[in-house]
Amino acid sequence: MKNENRTIDIKIDNIIYSHDAKFDVDGIFENELRQLLPKDRPTTAKDLLSAYMHQTLVVISYKKKIDEILAKLEHI
Repeated sequence: MKNENRTIDIKIDNIIYSHDAKFDVDGIFENELRQLLPKDRPTTAKDLLSAYMHQTLVVISYKKKIDEILAKLEHI
């Protein structure tokens, strides 16, 4: 599936930012991001930073679990 022109648009402090999202082929990234942003009020830079930090911690947690599994597999 080609997704060459896909972008994610986020309005922060009354400015719309468009980001290239070719990598988000199935829309999972955008869906996860939108779940972390407020729906009842305008998004602020702080909201976006908080969402980014949350997702970074999730990725770090998964990486740690994967590294632990790989370490166990190396001993097999």
